[in-house]
Formats: sequence, C-alpha cells, structure tokens
Amino acid sequence: MGQLPPVHGRGDRPTGPRPIDPEKWRETGLRAAGVGQFLHGTPQDIADAVKAYVTGLPVEGVFLWASLAGMPEEMVARQVQLIAGKLRPLLADV
Repeated sequence: MGQLPPVHGRGDRPTGPRPIDPEKWRETGLRAAGVGQFLHGTPQDIADAVKAYVTGLPVEGVFLWASLAGMPEEMVARQVQLIAGKLRPLLADV
C-alpha cells in the first residue's frame, strides 16, 4: 500500500485514516483476525458464541466493552443494561 502524504508542518504524519483491508472487515466473530473480533446479535447469540469459543479452555473471566468511541450515552446505557441484565446470566457458567 502507498503512503499518505505528510501533514503540512508536521513531518511524516498522515493526513487521514490509514487504509484498511476490506476482507478483514468482512470477517466477523471470535475466530476472525484483528477488527473482525466484534460480536453482535442477541444476548443468546453472544452467549452461544462465547461459550463455543472457550469450551475446553481454562477461562476464568470474559471482558466485554459496552461502548465504542463516539457512541451516544443512551446507546451505551442500553448496552450496559443488556450485558448486565441479559448476557451475564447466560455466561454465569463460563
């Protein structure tokens, strides 16, 4: 991939976002590489995917993020409610 042009007066820093590989963005789920390691779906879908991924492994905990940069507070609050209220009980045995 080619380099982005430098920002005026700032040396070799790029002027915009780095190029992405669209194929990596199309991969989803826990077995994907890099950016594709996001899960989305119902709490049951997520619980099933996490359980399938950790079965047979010495897992003692699972870390989840309820927000990404720029998400509205109301959406983050809803994600926290879903994770704590619906998903956590489904992962109690993980």
